[in-house]
Amino acid sequence: MKTSAKQLQIMDAICLFTLVFMFIVILTVADEVGILAMSKENGKSSLSTYIVHLRKPEGVFAQAMDLDDWYKSFLPDTVTDQPTRMIHSYRNVVTGFSAKLTTEEAEAMRRKHGIISVRTEKVYFLQTTHSPDFLGLQQNLGFWNQSNYGKGVIIGVLDTGVTPGHPSFSDEGMPPPPARWKGKCEFEGGCNNKLIGARSFVEGEIGNPADEDGHGTHTSSTAGGNLVNGANVFGNANGTAAGMAPLAHLAMYKVCGADCSESAILAAMDAAVEDGVDVLSLSLGGGSVPFYMDSIAVGAFTAIQKGIFVSCSAGNDGPSYGSLSNEAPWILTVGASTIDRTIAAVAKLGNDLTFDGESLYQPKGFPSTLLPLVYSGANSKAASAFCAPGSLKDVDVKGKVVLCERGGDVGRIDKGQEVKNNGGAAMILMNDELNGFSTIADPHVLPATHVSYQAGLSIQEYINSTTNPTATIMFKGTVLGKLSAPEVTSFSSRGPNMQSSGILKPDIIGPGVSILAAWPVSVENKTNTNSTFNMISGTSMSCPHLSGISALLKGSHPEWSPAAVKSAIMTTANLVNLGGNPIVDQRNITADIFATGSGHVNPSKANDPGLIYDIQPDDYIPYLCGLNYTDDEVGTIVQRSVNCSNESKIAEAELNYPSFSITLSASSQTYTRTVTNVGPASSTYTYQVLAPTGVDVSVRPEKIGFTAVNQKQTYSVTFSKQNNTNGLLFSQGLIKWISVQHETDSGGVQAMRTKKGFISARPQRKPRTQTTHTPRFLGLQQELGIWKESNFGEGVIIGVLDGGVLLDHPSFSDEGKSPPPAKWKGRRQFTACTAVGMAPLAHLAIYKVCFREDCAESYILAALDAAIEEGVDVLSISLGEETVPFFQDSIAVGGFADMKKGIFVSCSAGNSDPSDTTLSNEDPWLLTVGASTIDRKVVATAKFGNGEEFDGESDFQPNDFPSSSYHLVAEGQEVKMAGGAAMTLVNQQADAFSLSADVHILPATHVSYAAGLKIKAYINSSAAPTETILFRGTVLGDPTSPSVSSFSSRGPSLTSPGILKPDIIGPGVNILAAWPFLLDNNMNSKSTFNFMSRTSMSCPDHPSKPIVDETLEPADIFATDEVGIIAHRSVKCSEKPSIQEGDLNYPSFSVKLGPSQAYMRTVTNVRVANSSYEVKVIAPKGVDVIVEPTKLYFSELNQKATYSITFTPVVSTYKTGEYAQGYQMGFC
Repeated sequence: MKTSAKQLQIMDAICLFTLVFMFIVILTVADEVGILAMSKENGKSSLSTYIVHLRKPEGVFAQAMDLDDWYKSFLPDTVTDQPTRMIHSYRNVVTGFSAKLTTEEAEAMRRKHGIISVRTEKVYFLQTTHSPDFLGLQQNLGFWNQSNYGKGVIIGVLDTGVTPGHPSFSDEGMPPPPARWKGKCEFEGGCNNKLIGARSFVEGEIGNPADEDGHGTHTSSTAGGNLVNGANVFGNANGTAAGMAPLAHLAMYKVCGADCSESAILAAMDAAVEDGVDVLSLSLGGGSVPFYMDSIAVGAFTAIQKGIFVSCSAGNDGPSYGSLSNEAPWILTVGASTIDRTIAAVAKLGNDLTFDGESLYQPKGFPSTLLPLVYSGANSKAASAFCAPGSLKDVDVKGKVVLCERGGDVGRIDKGQEVKNNGGAAMILMNDELNGFSTIADPHVLPATHVSYQAGLSIQEYINSTTNPTATIMFKGTVLGKLSAPEVTSFSSRGPNMQSSGILKPDIIGPGVSILAAWPVSVENKTNTNSTFNMISGTSMSCPHLSGISALLKGSHPEWSPAAVKSAIMTTANLVNLGGNPIVDQRNITADIFATGSGHVNPSKANDPGLIYDIQPDDYIPYLCGLNYTDDEVGTIVQRSVNCSNESKIAEAELNYPSFSITLSASSQTYTRTVTNVGPASSTYTYQVLAPTGVDVSVRPEKIGFTAVNQKQTYSVTFSKQNNTNGLLFSQGLIKWISVQHETDSGGVQAMRTKKGFISARPQRKPRTQTTHTPRFLGLQQELGIWKESNFGEGVIIGVLDGGVLLDHPSFSDEGKSPPPAKWKGRRQFTACTAVGMAPLAHLAIYKVCFREDCAESYILAALDAAIEEGVDVLSISLGEETVPFFQDSIAVGGFADMKKGIFVSCSAGNSDPSDTTLSNEDPWLLTVGASTIDRKVVATAKFGNGEEFDGESDFQPNDFPSSSYHLVAEGQEVKMAGGAAMTLVNQQADAFSLSADVHILPATHVSYAAGLKIKAYINSSAAPTETILFRGTVLGDPTSPSVSSFSSRGPSLTSPGILKPDIIGPGVNILAAWPFLLDNNMNSKSTFNFMSRTSMSCPDHPSKPIVDETLEPADIFATDEVGIIAHRSVKCSEKPSIQEGDLNYPSFSVKLGPSQAYMRTVTNVRVANSSYEVKVIAPKGVDVIVEPTKLYFSELNQKATYSITFTPVVSTYKTGEYAQGYQMGFC
């Protein structure tokens, strides 16, 4: 790697610190950097595009046309009668315009008063199924769930355009854009709720934002693409493609055609600020220039003034030092690293040596037999060594595997084309020394593999060692779990920051190698699908990852400034790879801080940083003045008049940045940082320092404490150069502030009104989703019993309130179904929920009220309201929240109205754990359903070195897991990521024997708490404990089923303790039912299913038409307006005879013992006309129970009879809070 004298000068003893914290030491300051302006001029009087910056006038222009007229007044007289010469008028990011001018016209304009600069525009250059998972983003869990997937955030992307019909830009599940959105859509067919805006600023292409390159489609889908199942390229990397913020809105600003002109970029940024975006993503770069001459830096400054976060790519000019683009401190500068996925292609030589490589093209029929191997450069011609076009026509490569060298200004795929054109059978592409171990999975045109430089040297050595060298390529497909990931790739541009050596750049690294994302056309030449993807590499790919992550952070913390978001990302970054070792670069050695910046992004940790380093826009002015910029140069950036002589200039290292980059000198240097507490109100932090080599570092104070959220504290850091730094270019270190964990929460407001006026206003709650051998286990059999007698539910309409449905899943096929009843008035625009297989001929009406686990109360009320109007018979609601009074519970209120219309409502009891009083949905007019097991298990037996075996469960049952024992350790964290072979998951004491068959990502078993105690005892008793897992598959007939699951919420009811809840239990553990996407990568079927366990699974088992339509009046429970909210009419409790809870005609009793208590129950005969029933009682311990009469007689159907029941406590030793239970049974 060559390093220029200027770069060495900048690197001479800089101390760099990032504040997770990290730092580096470089030892002198840079001279002024020369700028190469890229002009389109061909001659003296030819027209070129110029950017004109003006001093901002006092006041504000009332109309856009007024501003345009003012701009035009600066144009030479030769231009004013040619309106097409003015290209863009800028309103927001700069004061100025771009225009087509001759050299003479530009020179004349420079002499006009009010003009700051007139310069030729520069040209900028364009710089995922698995990356969300690699970054720890999982559906329904953690940060994705907490940030609501970026919902309501608008990401603006400046790129080559977009492909609007691609499924990554589907608006399924998307709300409309926020009211603040003012953007435009220039597609003839319009945009949608995902892709809310698309405009072109490319000269000659105005009104055509379509992507003819692919780059913009790829980057925008990476940042905010919707979920797309079955995404792959050539069958590789198969999975669900998802942008980092899948519920964010996208706006495309096309700025690149044949090139990416500076005037178009400025115009797009100007429009984006006005349109109302929250995040700007620019996978563009133009090299290092002073900030006032960098249109991206200038536009980004106005954006951050408006609260817009700006993320930019670092550039693809690595691994040379000083090769960065986008170095301004108000921009997040993103380098590129690998993920743990490879598309493996292994080169096997005739001497049995193998070398791992990569190729996206994985031919299925390539022979495993060895073929002749030849080095393309054996003729000593450099062009042939690089397999340049036309260079192999005189080289015998026909039917052979050809070793080609990377480089020579020849594209990697073009090299393979030359081999193929001359009859070569396959290609091994070896890296040059500069690229080292950085390989890429390309869509080659023939069987190929890309191997490291070291592997290439070994292959060349083998070729030279034998007269008959042979080789083949073994294609292994998609391989996950590479422990050295993330690695900094060779092309990722490196620091130091040439424009501001006191600011450490890049800021962060993120996934940028072999990234799968949307593409406008099929690279496989498929014509029957628009679900087209491609895998490409660049910092262009890493930038939108960070743009999407910043959108998640904006969604999770809307009050954070752009600097706060940036700080959270930088100070929580990972410094080690999946194997727990320092991140390496293309040389396979520890990457330095000029390559990694603060480290590799960790989205979940960024959501919860504890402390942030905030910077307000005006804080940059003393910094800019400290760079010795003139007043006009600073004014060009900040868009207002600045007098640096009146500003307190600061050194670069004094900016409140989340890192340090210090030029050491003989004397000590002290700098301060101010942190803001965004963790718990009361918290204390202590620091740790890993000092750079040759530097003493001291921090004061040793502790910082907080008593309030958003409180600020300041500390100082002193750097002192040691005497033994001779020959040291730079060194790096780390500062950490350490405290305990923290978390945050938020909510909205909903008002409820009646004709009498305002009753209540309260925060809107968000009920959570409580999420099939099952029919057989319940005794449901085809052509027999209740299934046959009920005609499988034919004609019944079941309404489901939940989170979405896959319409073309075979579980929702209408084969054999009759049309819906005439009473049905619903619309076919619902898109929600769980298959209800208990009534296979019933009709389903889906009311989508949830996205993921966010189920807004207002949506639930709207759905319950619609269900009444549309004619459903049964409602299934697998949702719930903490206990609240019935009049504050929207499910209770809506459910009461549904019940009055004869609609049966079944609800889940909740998943809160086995503690008492944890129920949801306690209302007596709802059926409250707890969860229990069925008699099926998916068995995985843990077998230990001492001969003991413990049965557990796992849905993932690998066929090839060895029966030999592995070393056993008592560690379970991130097992697969740490390279573990398998996992035994032990219950905590509260869960005891309740197990789940989960879809684990590695061989695993879930065992009981009791088993876990024995396993831990065995580990502690042996010096070399071992274990394996025996996968037994599906086993039926568990005699202990049904057993109540630990997660199933328990009574008693807190709101109404006289009503026994839950009402019933049903199958809710390891329930197999329809699922919207593949879990086993079977691409040949839409018949996709999944196991899940929750009371959400037990609730749908119970919807059925009620036998007796009882009318319950809530006036029996509450009073006045509260009752009116539930009953949906005016109620005067003073006019209603109130009753005790125990007097409600409920099918159970919950009695608080005192003196003798007698209650009445009325039953209705629905069996046979002439029948009699005799009572039998199993009394609770310590209680006498008397039922009168002891027999009931009926002579007709629907006849009613009443009996009384008296409870009398017997003298006992019961303590307060204890309970006993019993049964009352009727025998016919």
